[in-house]
Amino acid sequence: MIITGKVRSGGGRSAEWMEKLKDFYHERTGTLLFPGTLNVEVETEWSAPESGLALAPGLYGGDVALTLIPCLFIGREAFIVRTAKAEAGEGVHPKTIVEVASDLNLRKVHRLKDGDEVKIEVLGK
Repeated sequence: MIITGKVRSGGGRSAEWMEKLKDFYHERTGTLLFPGTLNVEVETEWSAPESGLALAPGLYGGDVALTLIPCLFIGREAFIVRTAKAEAGEGVHPKTIVEVASDLNLRKVHRLKDGDEVKIEVLGK
């Protein structure tokens, strides 16, 4: 599945949690993730596939379950991060925002700015 959307700014909340939980994410994904996500706005609501890595709040000390979905972003291994609240349409972001996490600052490395069109290849089922 290919998701196409436009880069959008975020509020920085993911960066805080990802920094705090870098060892946890590294153990689960095998990747040391950059603290922050790239927000991509899609035209229609997007729902996470059930094939992702589900993480219960008790595993990481948070207050909401989340799922990490393997993907490719500009040919690089990455993960879509989706909270259960976002999946239910009750999160900080609407279901039209897809958050992508990688081992590097995707915005900076690929010189992305708000409005740039990008593609995400969702891996797995």
